[in-house]
Amino acid sequence: MPRIFQPSGGIYLGMTRIYQLLVLNVLFVVTALPLVTLGAAFSAAYGTSFKIRNGAEEQLVKTYFRQFKANFRQSTIIWLGIMLVGGIFYSAYPWVKSFFQTFPATFYVFALVLAVLLLALAYVFPMIAHFASPSGLLLLNSLLLALKHLPYSLLIFFLFTGVGVLLPVFVPQLFLLWLLLGFGSVIYISSYWFEKIFAYYVEEDKGR
Repeated sequence: MPRIFQPSGGIYLGMTRIYQLLVLNVLFVVTALPLVTLGAAFSAAYGTSFKIRNGAEEQLVKTYFRQFKANFRQSTIIWLGIMLVGGIFYSAYPWVKSFFQTFPATFYVFALVLAVLLLALAYVFPMIAHFASPSGLLLLNSLLLALKHLPYSLLIFFLFTGVGVLLPVFVPQLFLLWLLLGFGSVIYISSYWFEKIFAYYVEEDKGR
């Protein structure tokens, strides 16, 4: 048998990874469907991705639901808080729009603040999956990391918006592929960058 078809060969490893991403994608979509559990689904998917990268996952489904259960409370509370803030802003939009029309310069300040918060939001659930930290400190660290590692933050943001949101809209021919692998692939790829960022601080703590 050619080496590439053996368990340590490239084709076997590549097909195994595609299978893992397919299962990860299905698990994420199913557990995120209630929307209330979206935060827990993100944390579980990232926790599973970190373990896949390190070769530490056991059975993928068991690993996912173990991560889902372990981070459910903190992830859900934070996600509900985000939904609440979003709901308040949405209900206040007519007033906010009028305020921006009266003071146009404030719109640019708001847009900048919103952009920074969106970048920080991308860090929240990977950090829940990677670190045991109180929610307040975790949110603060997410903001600081998003700003300190801005190039990575922008890469992650464009990956999520490009592949996770815009791809099925502007390239409908790839919709089926996106449906099967989209979220799992985006989370897995971005977990590589998050792991690189987090590894710096883990090593820093070990050196103290």
